[in-house]
Amino acid sequence: MKFAKEIFPLSTKCLDGRAMKPYEIVLTADRSFMSDYHFLPFLKGLRFASTTLLDPFIFFSFAGSPVPAVDGIALLAPYHTRRTEAALLDSGFDRSEVAIATPEKICDLIGPNTKIVSITVRDPLNEIHHYSLLNPLCKESYSSISFKKLVRNLHSLRLAKEYNFKIVVEGPGAWQLANSEDMGRFAIDHVIIGEYITKAIPYLFEKIIEGEHAPQVSHANCTDINEIPLIRGGVAEGRVEVGRGCNRHCRFCHAARLQCRPLKDIVAEARVNSQCGQHNITLRNNDILNYGSTGVRVNRKAVLSLYGSVSKVNGVKRVDQCYLSLASAVSEPSLIERSPTSSGQDPRNIPTLQC
Repeated sequence: MKFAKEIFPLSTKCLDGRAMKPYEIVLTADRSFMSDYHFLPFLKGLRFASTTLLDPFIFFSFAGSPVPAVDGIALLAPYHTRRTEAALLDSGFDRSEVAIATPEKICDLIGPNTKIVSITVRDPLNEIHHYSLLNPLCKESYSSISFKKLVRNLHSLRLAKEYNFKIVVEGPGAWQLANSEDMGRFAIDHVIIGEYITKAIPYLFEKIIEGEHAPQVSHANCTDINEIPLIRGGVAEGRVEVGRGCNRHCRFCHAARLQCRPLKDIVAEARVNSQCGQHNITLRNNDILNYGSTGVRVNRKAVLSLYGSVSKVNGVKRVDQCYLSLASAVSEPSLIERSPTSSGQDPRNIPTLQC
């Protein structure tokens, strides 16, 4: 298999024979996904920039420092990866069968009994349009080289050890790899398109483990946000999704209607993050001020209750958010000023806004 030129060398740990406890299912993400980027949005965005900006080693050592881990097990992981883990555990897989590994140590957690290695990706081939401003010449980005390094190491391990595990790619950027040419180029066996994690994921994994026929490309669709499982571990960016969709129904946009998660589920995920050492929570919605609304008007009571409830979770030190619609902000400017202090924080510590 021919890979694009790698900036990072191939890790010899994938071939040296040493191993920790192997798992039947190993979940991971490329290195650009395995960092909280110090909770600075501009640093997080730079993972999609060209590697000509800064040497990758320096970038990942300082701007994108790795998540904490114990024996190769990631203590904090991407939100999508945590949801896959939760779906598997909810469907009956045992905790001893499933692990989320850091990309640096993943080969130590793979053994002859490993059946699936699943990779969460965001922009593996530099094809997301709004990131192109950071990489106008479409050169290798920190995200793309991280993905290619990871699949190269996994493929090398599979050949050298004659393992039979299947490589699955999922996550918000999986659609970029859904054609047969790229699947063959990167030795990918299955691609799961869609950000929703539901019963479809465990069902597909069970088929792969049992050796039954499983589609090379499948879709994880969901019409009810309440079907999404609650995470079981800490998230790298402290992300907690509070809703999805939009009530504006613009003619040029195909966004689904707004669905908000129950406050108790949001608080539960914030609590899990805090208990796992992630004390900075980032609330995620297409427009954070739309939480609890049934139309286009902001529901002040629901928004203030959201911030107040999350900030009161034991151990939570900071509540940030992404994203915010300027239309909502202009309609309720006093709510923007009130949110930091109403959530029990020092008003000097203004939360990060991504518009």
